[in-house]
Amino acid sequence: MGLLSLSRRAELLTGIESRAWRKVWESVTLPDLFELGGQYLSHYKTAPWSSPVTVELSAIGALNDGSRLNILGPIPYHSFGCGHPHLRLDAPYEEYERVLMPDEIAERAAEFKLFLAYRADGGGVDPSVLAGVAEDLTAKAFRAAKMNDFRDWRSLLAAYSSVTSADVKEALTQ
Repeated sequence: MGLLSLSRRAELLTGIESRAWRKVWESVTLPDLFELGGQYLSHYKTAPWSSPVTVELSAIGALNDGSRLNILGPIPYHSFGCGHPHLRLDAPYEEYERVLMPDEIAERAAEFKLFLAYRADGGGVDPSVLAGVAEDLTAKAFRAAKMNDFRDWRSLLAAYSSVTSADVKEALTQ
């Protein structure tokens, strides 16, 4: 509740029920999944289903409160009145489609650092070495963006996702 819009939540749940996994993955974004993982840990102190994933997630959560991950969030100056990054729960993207000024959706969509850290981790690259290549990878993502207007957040997130772990590794070798 509150993380996904009603339509994307319905797509997610019907996709899970019908085992339409492509529909499931298209209904959530990486930041949504990141937040859902955190909410899962706070909601289920002991896992109701035993699996290697829940065991590992609980072990990591017990050792780390997640506050160090704030650096991966946007700087919420408009929405939070703050000048440093916060990785926090925000309203669903669809809520910003009705806003006339692009400042708030721009702040909401400033999540590329999370995508980049995810791709680096997926490629076995320590995210701390990304400082020298982050600008080039950001430019690659923005070149892939095909936005119709400032409300077109889906194409922006698709552009973020277009940067792969292989792109990160290649950028580090140049």
